[in-house]
Amino acid sequence: MITLEIPRIPISPNYIRGKHWRVRHRESKLWNEEVYYAVHQARVHRDAPYQKAKVVIERRSRGELDKDNLYACVKPVIDALRYAHVLVDDSPDHLELEVTQTRHHKLPPRTLIKIQPINV
Repeated sequence: MITLEIPRIPISPNYIRGKHWRVRHRESKLWNEEVYYAVHQARVHRDAPYQKAKVVIERRSRGELDKDNLYACVKPVIDALRYAHVLVDDSPDHLELEVTQTRHHKLPPRTLIKIQPINV
């Protein structure tokens, strides 16, 4: 199992929807860099990505999102896991996704990512 901790949270689609495409692109690029660095820092050295994996993403922040926005906001995170060669694809054949959120008023915002391979 791989556990990654990113010191930021994914942005709600309601917030980023009306922004210029460069803002969305910058956000995706930042997630690519941070996830890639976190994978490298966790010393995950794999020759090939997982063919099938269960990914649990926990969003820790002061506020809460409704369920559809919660799942939509993690798209850049999943794409970044593909970019870091941890996942083959984000289709249902290759990925089981679970997204949760926790309210923390005193702690800084964080995103926890747990990746567990599934034997096919």
